[in-house]
Amino acid sequence: MKKPLMCICSVYLASLFVYIFLYDTMKIHTLMVLFTCVSLLMCAIGTVYACKRKSIALLTAGLTVILTSLTAAFYINNVWLDTLSFCGHYERISATVQSISKSNDKVYKYAIRIDELDGEKVNIKAYYYNEDGRICDVDDKIAFTGELEEFTSDDYYRAKGIFLRIDRDYNNESLSVEKAQKHTWRYGIQAFRDFLERKLEENSADVAVFAKAVMLGDKSGLGFSTEESFRRAGLSHVFAVSGLHLSFISTAVYGVLSRITAKRRVAAAVNMAVVVLFMAVTGFSASVMRAGIMTLLFYGAKLFGTNSDSKTSLVFAASLLCAVNPFAVTDVSLQLSFCATLGILLLYSPIYERMAKILPKQRIIASILSYLFSAIAVTVAASIGVLPITAIVFSSVQTLSVVSNLLCVWAVSAFFIAELVMVAAGKIPFISDVGRGFIKLLSEYITNCANLISDIPFASVYVPKQLAFLLVFYAAICVLLYLLFKKYEAKVSAVIPILGAVAILIVYAAFSGFYSIKQANVLEITAVDVGQGSCIVAQKDGKACMIDCGSESDGAATNAIAFLRENGVSRLEFIAVTHYHKDHVNGIIDVMKTVKTDAVILPPIPKTSEMADAIKAASTECGAEIIVPESDLLITALNGVSVYVLSDYFYQTPNDETQSMTVMLDYNNSEFLTTGDMSSQQEMLLAEYGDKLDCDVFMAGHHGSEYSNSDKLLSQITPEIVIASAGKNNSYGHPTVEAVARFDWIGARLYRTDREGNITVRTSGNSVFEIAE
Repeated sequence: MKKPLMCICSVYLASLFVYIFLYDTMKIHTLMVLFTCVSLLMCAIGTVYACKRKSIALLTAGLTVILTSLTAAFYINNVWLDTLSFCGHYERISATVQSISKSNDKVYKYAIRIDELDGEKVNIKAYYYNEDGRICDVDDKIAFTGELEEFTSDDYYRAKGIFLRIDRDYNNESLSVEKAQKHTWRYGIQAFRDFLERKLEENSADVAVFAKAVMLGDKSGLGFSTEESFRRAGLSHVFAVSGLHLSFISTAVYGVLSRITAKRRVAAAVNMAVVVLFMAVTGFSASVMRAGIMTLLFYGAKLFGTNSDSKTSLVFAASLLCAVNPFAVTDVSLQLSFCATLGILLLYSPIYERMAKILPKQRIIASILSYLFSAIAVTVAASIGVLPITAIVFSSVQTLSVVSNLLCVWAVSAFFIAELVMVAAGKIPFISDVGRGFIKLLSEYITNCANLISDIPFASVYVPKQLAFLLVFYAAICVLLYLLFKKYEAKVSAVIPILGAVAILIVYAAFSGFYSIKQANVLEITAVDVGQGSCIVAQKDGKACMIDCGSESDGAATNAIAFLRENGVSRLEFIAVTHYHKDHVNGIIDVMKTVKTDAVILPPIPKTSEMADAIKAASTECGAEIIVPESDLLITALNGVSVYVLSDYFYQTPNDETQSMTVMLDYNNSEFLTTGDMSSQQEMLLAEYGDKLDCDVFMAGHHGSEYSNSDKLLSQITPEIVIASAGKNNSYGHPTVEAVARFDWIGARLYRTDREGNITVRTSGNSVFEIAE
């Protein structure tokens, strides 16, 4: 068996990925039996195999599969589930702060080790979120009352081995801080990171935000539009501190040190220390750890005078991370980093060699073209490597990523090195002025390139998840057929793509039939968790519409677009706005810029409303029809869903700031009703519609405020299900005790986004709604 370590690690990663992927849908005992059967089958085949080398390979693979199953099951049961057992109740928490970062402009995120819960000794990792600014330093002891909650559907934090979060209890004044008497290495790392942040902030405001995103991965100051432009241009990795950044710094450090000292082993040893420091400063993210381990192996080989194999280093680094935490295999940043590197290792040489055939004999021109061809080969190889991940995870393919990377990666490299030089040089007058000017030019160049490329209509192409899975499956089938029949390559090379296509058609036909039977003529309505705000998405037969999209924070558009992508929505028939308060509309413009929107339905526009004017301008820019109903409106959308937009009462109380347009969706006598932030006084007018308002599902008025959801309205509409869209531990106490009591009074089941995340109701009609799992 050639390269046994690489083979074992590859089998381990593949089987672990399948195990974790299936864990969400299968019980752990079923998985154990399945993996045991697979491994025993492989061992049995290996035992009777005629060829000794292949027999050993199959036996080893079978043992690796069963070992993967055992280790993953142990971690899930004894680490993950044990940690989650602490969720769900308020506790007096004593903890030690291990790192500090910004979650957004207002909120600080503290990585803590919980030492005590109500006086009982524990050892649990969690994130504590607080809006009071920086309340302490690393190694300080903090004590407070809080609720431990699981990170729902967040592979990023699971991959870091942190499964719990604690949001600030705004009614709690019991937070205490005890300054550390002794400091650990973490304090030094945090101090160095803080020092870098202060140095980066010496740039102008815009450049400082960009610099912190590029150098430290701190995107808290970036606006949604900037992040979206870089995503569409295929440059998101610029802000995801990863192997690209590590290669910048390690190459520069080793290059300088190897010229200063003739002892390359000394240069390698120092560079390894710098790599470890870089991993610590950037928070030991999975993608940085993967690149860091590979870099350490590479320079470790130089240190001991041996050779390293890049492919083996890649799978070993990923396996090491997953052995420590099996959930790391689900981390998208690690997957992208791994696939990009694998693409470069496998495809760079063939691509470059084909282009090198046309190099001219003239040395200078050949050198220039060789450098250009090398850059193109690296970019194309990496882009091909990440293509399956971007298509499946993000439902999009960045068609111009090769162009944007060729234009910008060199500039990002120059920006990165220039910032490091400026940090080291301090405030030396001439160097500081010239350096800051150069850095500003680079940041503007990179940003302008991203904006220009992202504005090209086909820069980011939507790819349905079904198609993405099928294309990946097709490629896998072709590779498998090639490996099985490569000794007959000349005879079957033309047949392989055809056989792969036949397999795809069979799978697609079976899957499409099942999917269409399951999904046809079903209306799904989702209250997307956007924090303290509201966003409703309705879907049927591949069509979709949205009602409101806003939040008191700036994350509404991000969460809404992520949900739309996950569900393959690339077009909205309309967006309806109930009213112009920030927590209902501040994400709409970004949604329209990202997802094609046919029409925008707006309530009567106030004489002075910057938000209304901005939405109208964005609608015009995006080509969406603007509809402002002068009376009640009925339209048909989503292949047979009746949409009632009620606004007659607007003109009865034109100066009431609580006015909200009412929207009802009716599909085969199954009704969903939302009234925005309508007050109880406005609900009195709405109740005049009588039985027309009878509904099955009601979006709690004003997020569950006691000043909405009046007895008169609730007794009129008599919903069976009420959904309250509110932020965790919001300062308003939504949904309030009074509102919850009224929902109980009418016998409605209450569901809350602050506790359950996204909430989806599903119906085929006849007044029957069910909560989707």
